Order: sequence, then C-alpha cells, then structure tokens
Amino acid sequence: MMSLAVVVFNSQGAAYQGLHLAGLQDLECLELIPLGAQAQLLIRGESERLTPFLQQLSFSDVESVTLVEKWNQKIERAFYSLDHATPKSSMIFIENASLGSLFQAASHGIQNGYEIVDLKIPRGSVKWGLLILTGDCDGKDSLQAFRANGNQVTRVLQPSKTLKTYFDIEA
Repeated sequence: MMSLAVVVFNSQGAAYQGLHLAGLQDLECLELIPLGAQAQLLIRGESERLTPFLQQLSFSDVESVTLVEKWNQKIERAFYSLDHATPKSSMIFIENASLGSLFQAASHGIQNGYEIVDLKIPRGSVKWGLLILTGDCDGKDSLQAFRANGNQVTRVLQPSKTLKTYFDIEA
C-alpha cells in the first residue's frame, strides 16, 4: 500500500538532504516546496520503506512529519488540479496551515465516500490551505474525524445553486 510522508524541514538545504536520503531508499519525490526559510518535502512509497527513511532524518532539521497511510491517487490529482468533483448535496470545507493535515483529511474523506472538489495548499504568503469535499449525506455523519490536527471545519448541507456553480468548473 502506498503512503505519503509530508516532511517540513527547518531549512531548504535540509530538505535537499532529505531528498537525497529518499533517493537512497528508492522512494519517489512528489514535490519539494520552498516555504521561505523552511521547505516541505512530499515523499511517496510503501509504508515499510518510508519508516526507515523517516528514522534517518536529523531531529534538529525537521519541523514536522505527517504520514498519510493509504495514499490515494485522487488526492494527488486534486493537488495538481487535474481532477475535481462536482458539488453534491453536502460540502465540507476544511482549513489548516498544514498540508499534511489536509492530505489526511482528504484521505479520510475518500475512505468515507466523499470526493474532492478543490484543494488549495498553503504556499508563500497564503498561510492556510483549503480542502473542499462533497458527497451525498444527510448531515447525520460525524465531522469529528475531520476536526483532527486543528482543522477548521464547516459543513454546508444542500448548497445553493450559486455555491454549486461557483465550484462547478465545467459549468
């Protein structure tokens, strides 16, 4: 099963060192994102291969690590704006400054029947990212799992035509 590690390094040089170590483990770099003085490295691979890689990283060089188990290609396609879902009877807006937390929320949503409408990542001067999920639910399901990791969560049941049209890219 493929997983994704989102590693925030305290410097760009440390991120490139991390990229080098990932290469030695034959892991795939999805992206290296500069964040001013910091950098974020997205590494994809089998969980049993990611663990030794993460153990090799210098504790002083790493700000945070988020491991997303059961990495789904749908998240990756949304990350690169290659795919999006049309809004349905329920929309969930999840905001967080951590890309890893947004990826975890997306993974949880997909496992529970939701689709990704949009994924706007924190980058540069934009400090908060936004994940928008949609599905056909009656509002009785719990949002508690989406509230993990400090996520700000808003649900809209029966979104208006205006809201649906705003996010319906093909309309």
